[in-house]
Amino acid sequence: MRLVLLIAASATGYSTTVLQRRHSSRRYAAAVAEQQYESPELEPLILSDGKTFDEKIAGITAYYERRPFAVARRLSAIAAAAARSYAAWRRGSPDDFDQKAAREARAVGRRPGASPRGATLRDEVSKLGVVFVKLAQTLATRPDIIGEEAAASLESLQDSNRPFADAVAKKAVEEDLAGAPVALREISDEPIAAASLAQVYKATTANNATVAVKVRRPGVVDQVALDCYAVRLLLAWLQDFWGGTTDYPAIVDEVTAGLFRELDFRKEAANAARFWDAHFPKASYLRVPRAGFSRDAAPAKWSVTPRVHLAEWVDGQPLGALSPQRQRAMVEKGLDVCFLQLFGTNFVHADPHYGNMLYDPDDRLVLLDFGLVTRLTPAQGEAMANAVSSIVSEDWPNLLEAFREIGLVPPSPNIWVDAKTGAPTSGLLPGVWQACSEEEFAASFVDALEKASQGTAGSFTEITTRLTELALTYQFILPPWLLFVVRAVITLDGFAAGMDPP
Repeated sequence: MRLVLLIAASATGYSTTVLQRRHSSRRYAAAVAEQQYESPELEPLILSDGKTFDEKIAGITAYYERRPFAVARRLSAIAAAAARSYAAWRRGSPDDFDQKAAREARAVGRRPGASPRGATLRDEVSKLGVVFVKLAQTLATRPDIIGEEAAASLESLQDSNRPFADAVAKKAVEEDLAGAPVALREISDEPIAAASLAQVYKATTANNATVAVKVRRPGVVDQVALDCYAVRLLLAWLQDFWGGTTDYPAIVDEVTAGLFRELDFRKEAANAARFWDAHFPKASYLRVPRAGFSRDAAPAKWSVTPRVHLAEWVDGQPLGALSPQRQRAMVEKGLDVCFLQLFGTNFVHADPHYGNMLYDPDDRLVLLDFGLVTRLTPAQGEAMANAVSSIVSEDWPNLLEAFREIGLVPPSPNIWVDAKTGAPTSGLLPGVWQACSEEEFAASFVDALEKASQGTAGSFTEITTRLTELALTYQFILPPWLLFVVRAVITLDGFAAGMDPP
């Protein structure tokens, strides 16, 4: 939790220099949660197809440099949330979390549930909004990094967030679909699901078709922009504290770029159609709900706008609601589709958590939410195939070369050392990179992977766990595109590992 304290101290220090009076973090958090204001300057900038990512970041930076009080208030809220989470964690006890029960729940596709202090962490993250929820969603798939208790507590963020006002959502639907060829006859009183970016209603059209209506949260564009600016400030401070450079800014930029794309539901609709066209001919058991079209793509039958998305309603069950036999069939199909994406089409659904996969009555695997996708180059796909082949054959020297092809490790190895003593130290502590011998790095790499092969059937997750431990000492570079690929494979690999037998 040292990192949490550092963030709290850094953010508080900034806000103290800008603000001359104290603000109630509780009132501010509530105001953010209910925010409905959307800047007429930011949305056109962020959703523009004519501007590069760097141009968008430059525009956001210029916007918030003129608004230091807004930045200070946001940093104060982040600091307060970090402090409350840290205090709850210190007050609680690991004995309040039943690790065995959590693992048994995951093995049958159920939520493991949160410990008392984990519930505080989850709630604080939820209050901070979509950027922090997205980060926590990714961390929830990595209990090897953040621990079983924190991962179990954060998992419910993947499909369970606080809903916003139904009246606000329905007003957005009415405004955006005015004049659309598709008319809604009836819409559910409450959302069926509420996620960090949007919430979903079940509706019936005038011709009796059942559809899912997704509505973007009000104010979320401004919140993403502000948090993007705030996180970049925090990273700059953290890198000064660490005394060296890391690849974290590149990862944050990739996550931010993905969020920018997710904010425009027209892109999600187009992604779903492309994903279906690429994969269904090779996986007939796959089902992707048919989405509507944007006004530009289909003027005569549009039903999708940047903040409202209509798609076919699909009846299905999550993994945890299935019988053991159907669970195994769903996981097998999920893994098949995952590897088809990686090695067949190079078009990857990058957000495959519990809430985005269903199994329908006809035993078809249903994938939902195509706001976040990743396209691999042929060279990246070939390198990934080589890496997986090396893992299966336990050829660790060849895996090291495959990782170099992917860009995961630098051509010349480096070790993280204390800047004063030059002694190797954990990557969680301040230090600098120092060149080390190829022999030392290769020996450590092979040793870590040999230990992993003795774990849970040499699973991908076990391999990743060992590499994470290794990366705390030796320099690993996580290419931004690989972040989402690893997340996709680990999620499905975790499902498979929970099967009996695995």
